[in-house]
Amino acid sequence: MKIQLMSIKYKKTLSRVDLSLNNEVLALLGKEKTGKSTLLRIMAGLLKPTEGNILIDYKDAESVPISQRRIIYIPEGYGLLRDLTVEENLFLTLKFLSKREEKVKEEFLRAVEIFNLKDLLSARVRELNLDDKLRLALARAFISRPSALLLDEPFKGFPTYLKKDYLPRLRLLFSWLNVPVVIATKNYEEAIYLSDRIAVIHNGEIIWEGKADLIKKKPGNIEVAKIVGLRNIFTCVTEKIRDGFLIVNCRGVRIRVDPPEIKDIKEGQRVTIGLPPEEIEVKEVVKDVKGKNFFDGKVIEVSCAENFFEVIVKSKIGNIVSFENPQKVYSGEIRRGREVYIVFSYKTPCLIQSSLECLIKSKHSKN
Repeated sequence: MKIQLMSIKYKKTLSRVDLSLNNEVLALLGKEKTGKSTLLRIMAGLLKPTEGNILIDYKDAESVPISQRRIIYIPEGYGLLRDLTVEENLFLTLKFLSKREEKVKEEFLRAVEIFNLKDLLSARVRELNLDDKLRLALARAFISRPSALLLDEPFKGFPTYLKKDYLPRLRLLFSWLNVPVVIATKNYEEAIYLSDRIAVIHNGEIIWEGKADLIKKKPGNIEVAKIVGLRNIFTCVTEKIRDGFLIVNCRGVRIRVDPPEIKDIKEGQRVTIGLPPEEIEVKEVVKDVKGKNFFDGKVIEVSCAENFFEVIVKSKIGNIVSFENPQKVYSGEIRRGREVYIVFSYKTPCLIQSSLECLIKSKHSKN
């Protein structure tokens, strides 16, 4: 199936959205209340756009009844029938497909096995935890044999450890279905892992679209850069431009930047750089400085995150966030009030040019 959204507008929520989707996984990435859910409901046929057209296999969607589109929409919360059992939810889905009785039983048993629902068949949906509900919702989608699958924040409320377990299984399900899939999420790590392509939506508009692996390298503007986890953003002035690198001055601190390419930049021009926290080191002593920028600062905050410590260092250019190994904190090398050096390679800074082209590394590039 091919789905095309052409100049879609919806009241004050969406303004001129153009998207095309083939047999691929597309992530709609954006913050809360940016129009993600509205766009999914429009694609599912549950809302009619104020302006614009939707084409399904090059035909106007208006001419295709919703029942024949076979576009399965799993809303936030999964849209399950909470007073029915798991078994009843599955059989009701199959009943709507009008299949022969032997075929219904065969597909029911297959879904129960694939999604490990055997021990939950007699449980009512309201008794299930998030893990069980998601498996049931995916099982219903699987047996529906959709022409397209739309998921709205499928991992909302999930603990991190459980989500990590689910991501590869969900990706496998998508490959089995081999249909267009759209996932709405505000988590860029989910988007990158699950999707082939990402469309970033902000204030009802698509502000970035491209292959999932490119959003980490060229998010295109500061808003997208923030969505993909860039924390340290500073305005500087270019002092020198050489073949393959440039020197920028940030509040008296000279920083060398080695971007993959330099274009449309002149000496004396104001530019914005970003420093990914996971590529910054906080050190008490600097020994090997080859290929590295470094300047001094003072640790003002140390806090424990999921599997690292977030360290904030006050420096001449402003407060800088670094993600540090717990061992450096436990050993006392990094502690509040300590005078330290901020160290990062020439290739670390992301250059946001006048054209707003930013070259950003992966948040987990160290892993």
